[in-house]
Amino acid sequence: MTRSHGTPAPRATSSLLGCASWSGRAVLEKVPHQERPLRYEYRPTQAGRDLQPVLVLLGQWGDRHLAK
Repeated sequence: MTRSHGTPAPRATSSLLGCASWSGRAVLEKVPHQERPLRYEYRPTQAGRDLQPVLVLLGQWGDRHLAK
């Protein structure tokens, strides 16, 4: 679920956080990256980058307490 450097994998982030709802809250911005077919990439805003340490800690907590 997380990469070796501690950041969430993109697919996991997308499915777990529901990018559409987070982008409407200025945590992620939706940026087109392919025209045919139209596809988007979600990038963290400053608010999203500020939230990253909290998400990493929550992931670590889950690894310790829920991976049993």
